Amino acid sequence: MIELLLLFFLFYCYSEKIDLKKNRLDVVKDKLNNVIDSTTAYLLLNNDKMIGSYGRKKLINGKVIHLPTEEEIQIWKKSNDYNGILVVPDHLLDSTHLNLFEQLKVQGVVFYDSNSTHYVSQDYRSSFNPNASEVAWKKYTYPIMFTPTSIVYFTQNNGYLQIEDEMLADGDSEICLRRGMCQPIGGQSLVGRLVENHLSESILLSAQLDGVSIFRDATPAHEQIVSGEATLLSVLETLRPLMKGAKKGIDFGFFEGETFGNMGSKTFSKSNDSYSHIIHFGPLGLTEGSLFVYSKDQVPQDIHKRIVNKTNEYPHCALSSFKNGIKMYLSDHEELYKGNIGTHQDYLPYITELCDNIESITQIILQIIFNRSDIETLQKELEIQYDCEKYHRLYHCLAYDLSCDYFNETIGIIQGNSNSYSSIYRETKITPRSKAIHDYLNRIVTMGVCKEECDTSIKNGTVTYLGSYGSDIDISKNKVVGSSGDAWTESNWKQVKLTFYQPRTFGDVTLITLGVGLTLMTIIAFFTVIFKLNLL
Repeated sequence: MIELLLLFFLFYCYSEKIDLKKNRLDVVKDKLNNVIDSTTAYLLLNNDKMIGSYGRKKLINGKVIHLPTEEEIQIWKKSNDYNGILVVPDHLLDSTHLNLFEQLKVQGVVFYDSNSTHYVSQDYRSSFNPNASEVAWKKYTYPIMFTPTSIVYFTQNNGYLQIEDEMLADGDSEICLRRGMCQPIGGQSLVGRLVENHLSESILLSAQLDGVSIFRDATPAHEQIVSGEATLLSVLETLRPLMKGAKKGIDFGFFEGETFGNMGSKTFSKSNDSYSHIIHFGPLGLTEGSLFVYSKDQVPQDIHKRIVNKTNEYPHCALSSFKNGIKMYLSDHEELYKGNIGTHQDYLPYITELCDNIESITQIILQIIFNRSDIETLQKELEIQYDCEKYHRLYHCLAYDLSCDYFNETIGIIQGNSNSYSSIYRETKITPRSKAIHDYLNRIVTMGVCKEECDTSIKNGTVTYLGSYGSDIDISKNKVVGSSGDAWTESNWKQVKLTFYQPRTFGDVTLITLGVGLTLMTIIAFFTVIFKLNLL
């Protein structure tokens, strides 16, 4: 009997020693209560070995390496003590240091608030890219975290850090992009094909439906995106009668908000070769505006009027993940990045530029889809017409009131106003703006085919609402299809829990051993007495 108790006692002590080596936090809490403190943090960047993926909790334990200054980082760099979790003030959060940490293969990095207004003012949970022209989540293989509060116990000697997190589901598209496995989201996004064809190549024209560009460009205020919408609609309407004889087809997408993730997801990247050019319409026809062209080959040099080839560094975008990369960036305004923000009403005096932009962009696209550089001759052959009055009326409808006379004349009455996001059309969450654009697109793609009552399922062109659950744009079936989730879905990431503690010493283990031993001896003595009393 005594031998069995002694064997059990030795086994328990051995198991506690194993737990000590693993720095198991539950043992620390239960046996010694040696936790220094706990806080929360946000996961800025993860990798394929992410913690807490798909609802599975996972822990990362490591020795704290506190590096509060550049000098201490340089001293640490020369040492061989790289195995741990770095704790660094957030004013050192830049690509230079992240590249160094990647090179030295650290377990993870926690940046903490150092009262640096440059970083603390940013929302790291939804937007983090230390390398403006690179895809950060492809470059770094360790988790990067940020805690918004200053933590004094980083300076504790022999400290260890445990990171605990759980991800319930995919959240916003940028986070799932970091995981490299995201499906697109985007609420009321619209995709379509101008004319059904069996051409081997197509181009994609896109614009945003709210204040977040799919390419994360320097987008002015929410109200100004109307120029991108109006420009793309006008360009499509101008091109629609001219598609006969084109060498390339035209697909289009009006993507809402976070659907920019759709453009960078792996599935969509695989079909990138199907598009020879991808052109995104930012704000155009105002005092500020932009046109981004992503292509395999150079855009024709014979471009019209104020659209000029800029030498600026390309803006970061989800398309950086495409193997074709970015070949040209075009902007029609020098003032794009100077930040003069206002509403579209403030810019109505400049609306005369809208027609110039539509003419310029249409000429670029004609050269691409007809594979011709003699644009003047081509325009005469096609007998192209630019209806500036129509463009202006469309712009005013989108800028002011969707119940405008022009929409009443062309697509019928639109319920609600442009800022309403209620479910007023059937059972689906379709905003008045996306409803108006959907109906106007249907009018364009059926142009010249049906006169009065148009069947929207007609195969001369397609306009499709993206559904509610997720696949990418697929042009392999000669049509643009896809689906999406809710553009306003918040991230489902829980906050990362950071717990700082100190490992147990030999004296701690001795105390545990004595405590366990005395407890067992007391229990044995108690049952022995009870057993003997029963015998009596």
